[in-house]
Amino acid sequence: METEAHPAAPPAPLPPGHVDLLDATRTSPLPVALCAVDRPGRPIVYANDSFSRLTGRSAAELCGRGWDLLDAPEALPVSRLLDDALPASGGAVLDATLARAGGGPPVPCRLYVSTVPDRPFLLVQAVETGAPEAAPAAETLLRDLRHRVMNHLQFILSVLHMQSQRVEPGSTREALRDIAARIDTLAVVYRQLYATRTDSRIELAGYLGQLVSNLSAFYDRDSRIVLMIDAPDEDLLMPVERAFPLGLIVTELVVNSFKHAFHGRDDGSIAIAIVRPDPRHVLVTVRDDGPGLPDGGEAGSSKRLGLPLIRSLAAQIGGTVTMRPRPGAHIVITAPVLG
Repeated sequence: METEAHPAAPPAPLPPGHVDLLDATRTSPLPVALCAVDRPGRPIVYANDSFSRLTGRSAAELCGRGWDLLDAPEALPVSRLLDDALPASGGAVLDATLARAGGGPPVPCRLYVSTVPDRPFLLVQAVETGAPEAAPAAETLLRDLRHRVMNHLQFILSVLHMQSQRVEPGSTREALRDIAARIDTLAVVYRQLYATRTDSRIELAGYLGQLVSNLSAFYDRDSRIVLMIDAPDEDLLMPVERAFPLGLIVTELVVNSFKHAFHGRDDGSIAIAIVRPDPRHVLVTVRDDGPGLPDGGEAGSSKRLGLPLIRSLAAQIGGTVTMRPRPGAHIVITAPVLG
């Protein structure tokens, strides 16, 4: 099963003078909308592509409209929730239900709302929570904990994205972007756990696919680089304690490719392949079509590639890292599937 990442449709423009906010929210994997803080009904002035997918409405349909467009039948109006919650602190966490376009089922969400410093906007981040269902008390508490951690990580990501747009291009912006990429590796784990309702395992292909898609949004805003993922048709469930370090390894390798493999080029490709050679192991291959690693990926490229970190993460899960000869960077990670 091979998939190719396609660029998202361009969002509607923000009012003049707020391009940095557009850049920060456009790359967020979390559904984000901006609404006017000083106008009745707090109309939406911007929605990113993730928010459009969540609601089934394009940015053009949403912008300029009040929240009544998204009010679900028999649910409290979102504008009323915002009015009731915000005056005390300037920020709130709200449970709401949003209507989907075309009469689809309403979407239960948790909305993380905060004021934007020195701007006349509210930042609204939405996380789909799913329909409530009966569950044992311990399971409910665990799911709620995961949900809170997931949402807090997403909030940190959004803050990092916004802050990175406020600094001049250079080492500081790059460092903030790298931190965000690593935090997203953990945030995706929690999103997978919450979505699949499993105790401690996540589906590896879906996890790595979401990771590299988010990395493309972080590092390739012009969609110059083609990302391809080749994975088995059947689900490959992996314990979190193994999947998370493996995700960090893939993140380091893909970030390295985005940074170093395509200088002076208008295009390129990064390919991720997942193979299960036997029931106990998985092979994950990361390759690009750049010039390859100096010294075959050993001493000379250690600092650039972060090789000590990669080998340390592999050792944590009982895995190995192998550098293949050129052309391009070609790295194979072998890891046990089970503990």
